[in-house]
Order: sequence, then C-alpha cells, then structure tokens
Amino acid sequence: MAKLLSLARELRDYIYLAVLQAEVTPPSSAADCGLRYAGRQGFMHTREPVVVNSNGLLLVNHQVHDETKVMIRQLKKDGELRYKLDCMLVDEQQIYPTWLSIPAFSTRVSKVEVDFRSTGVSNYCESRWSPMWILDARDQSWIVYNMYHLLHKFLEKGPYFLAARGGEDMMRIDELIINVITPSPIPAEGFRSPDVSNPGEAFRLSLLHPEAGLEKMIDGTNFLLYRTDERPSWSVASYAVVVFERVRLIKILLDGNLRKVWNIREIDAQNPKSLRRHQSVACCDQ
Repeated sequence: MAKLLSLARELRDYIYLAVLQAEVTPPSSAADCGLRYAGRQGFMHTREPVVVNSNGLLLVNHQVHDETKVMIRQLKKDGELRYKLDCMLVDEQQIYPTWLSIPAFSTRVSKVEVDFRSTGVSNYCESRWSPMWILDARDQSWIVYNMYHLLHKFLEKGPYFLAARGGEDMMRIDELIINVITPSPIPAEGFRSPDVSNPGEAFRLSLLHPEAGLEKMIDGTNFLLYRTDERPSWSVASYAVVVFERVRLIKILLDGNLRKVWNIREIDAQNPKSLRRHQSVACCDQ
C-alpha cells in the first residue's frame, strides 16, 4: 500500500478509475454461470454476492477511501457511472443475468448497459420450457415482459436483486441501453424465419434472427410506453409506472449500433392516457 501512496496523485487516479470500471468476462454457457436457481419469468438467479468494484478500495485506509470517493463523484458528474449487465438467453428458454461491472453503489446511475445475446438453439419440441419469443394474446413476445420485469426488480431493489437476498433501494437511471448482440458463431442451421411466431417444429434447433429480435424489443417497448388500456394488466401497468418515474431515456442497439431512442419524459407529457396514469386502477386488479 505504501507503494501506491508513493505514486503521484494523477497515477493513483488512473488506478482507481481502472478498478472502478473493471469488467468481468461474460459467461460463455449456462454451465459457466455457476450454481443458479430458477426465479420468476424464466430468470436463472445466482446465490453469489454481488461484486461492487469500489468496495475493496473504500476499505483500504482513510486516504484511499477519500480519493476513491472523489473519483466516484467525478464519474457521476460526468455522466459516466455505468453499470453493465449481461443477459444470456439459453436455448430461447431461460435468461441468465450476470453483472459484469458495478463501479460503485448509487441510487442514481448514469447508464445501465444490458448486453442481450442468445446461445444454443431452441429445443422447444423436447423441453418443458416454452420459447420466450412466442407471442401472447396481445401479439407481444414474452421475452419483452421478462426484460422489463428484470428492470422493475432493479429499480425497486438495486443491483443486489440478482442475489438470494435483494436490497430495498429505490433506483433511478438516466439511460437504459439494451444492446442486442448477433450470436457467434451463427447456428449451423441458420436463423429461423421471423414469420414463425408460434411454437412448433419450425422452432426446433433454430434461433430467431437478431434483427427480428430487435424489432420485437422495439414493438414491446412501444407497447409498454404508448399503451392506453382502460384496465391494463397489473404487471404491464406496474412496469410502465416504474419506467416513467425512474428512467429518462431508453436506447436499443444492434451490435452497438443505435436503432431506437425513447425520451420517457416527452412521451409522458405527450400521452396523457399512458399506462402510468392507470396505476391506481391497475393495482386494484392484482
């Protein structure tokens, strides 16, 4: 530690920043995720504690603690406090969420970046699990509900929601960035036609094309933000309420390229019949 403190302050700041912004390697398969347990909405949660990058630095000594706090405040000021989450869809049936980077705990996060990617192939005909891309009665893919269910849990409980014992921290996000990633390698059978929307033999040993998955994400987000049901389902309304109250922007990307942006405050102001207005009605339907 004496060697660290003997360095110039500028060099120490580089080290603090490298530690704060460090990322773990995303898992390559379900087996690589360690022990998981099945949660709601097809999520496979972990019982491992959440790693917050700043914790080790904050416990070293008073000087390192104070200098680290300065770096954290600077990240917030610059809008660069970024959380990164990997969501791996395995065989189109279960989602394995894994935190890749949490620089420091804060109830206000500049950016939450979600990498959404698929591995394996659909085994619908041989599995008890239904494919997440199938449509419900409203012509929306279940996976969109699932992703916003995950966001709802994060905003209500903070980054520890993936662990067995989640916290109770009310979170706010300036930018939610969902990046849909093309699978690599591409399945030998190629991608399934986007016209195949319901389960059957066509789902077997196939994957939905990422462009089609992106469009379903966009359609589902529009459904959530612009829906004006007089009596919407409780889950849809509750997801909409928390997004309108605690998220400023939503961006959807394909392989890092921006494809769609929603300014939540503008939508709320322009759409007085949005689901956010139906919170009290929806809660009565639980």
